Amino acid sequence: MNRPSNILIVDDIPSNIRLMVSLLDDKGYSVSYAQSGPHAIELCEKVSFDLILLDIMMPGMDGFEVCKVLKTMEHTKDVPVVFLTARTDQISVLKGFEIGGIDYVTKPFSEMELLVRISTHLELKHARDALAHELDFKKKVMTENALYITRRNELSNAIIDDLRNINKDTHNEFSDKILSAISKLRSLIQGQGFKEFEIRFEQEHSDFKERIFALHPELTPNEIKLCTFLRLNMSSKEISEITHQSLRALETARSRMRKKLGLERSDNLVKYLHGIS
Repeated sequence: MNRPSNILIVDDIPSNIRLMVSLLDDKGYSVSYAQSGPHAIELCEKVSFDLILLDIMMPGMDGFEVCKVLKTMEHTKDVPVVFLTARTDQISVLKGFEIGGIDYVTKPFSEMELLVRISTHLELKHARDALAHELDFKKKVMTENALYITRRNELSNAIIDDLRNINKDTHNEFSDKILSAISKLRSLIQGQGFKEFEIRFEQEHSDFKERIFALHPELTPNEIKLCTFLRLNMSSKEISEITHQSLRALETARSRMRKKLGLERSDNLVKYLHGIS
């Protein structure tokens, strides 16, 4: 059973709070409230909210200042903020949107309008959360697939080394067959790892290559392939196992690619690639 959406009301006037608490409680929402900006921030540090109804005109710390703080906090930066305000001038409305507000309701508000806006923004948030969860799951699956290919190639290479040692030590009548088996095994894994990975990657992240190429058309196909691996937080060793490139060659390619992307030494390459979605 899904939990009720958790809403925070921030208003310095008790009668406004009582009205909204009663209204939202009747609709099955879980409701908390704060009568000041600092109290609201304190609550947000302890409780996860799905939506915040934030009065603009409060003594001391007003709603704009509260919103600015909330948008800098990791666990509240994506929580939708709906401003409650008696201000209807364009400057105030635009300022609210610029600092991260997603909507506003003017006072005195229509109960029906407030409920519709709350329902709409909660549905949008739940849809975004579901999409983010799905993308995280797909990323996990892709990483596991890539690691599986890496481990399989490591095992195949170990078998090849064992067969070579057996052939070297025995020099028997099966030498030709052993060499033939080594050749077939090498042909099977050579280049196959990335092909399998690329198919799976394209299925889950079909637009990534198009987006990064649109942003950086100077990247070569091999550099775009490298980006796909790095975006999955794969290490140079794991990439080397799949692409059969040396670690030194990968580091050179990585350095050259950073320059094409316009990144400084202090910039996080993987974080930058995660931002392309």
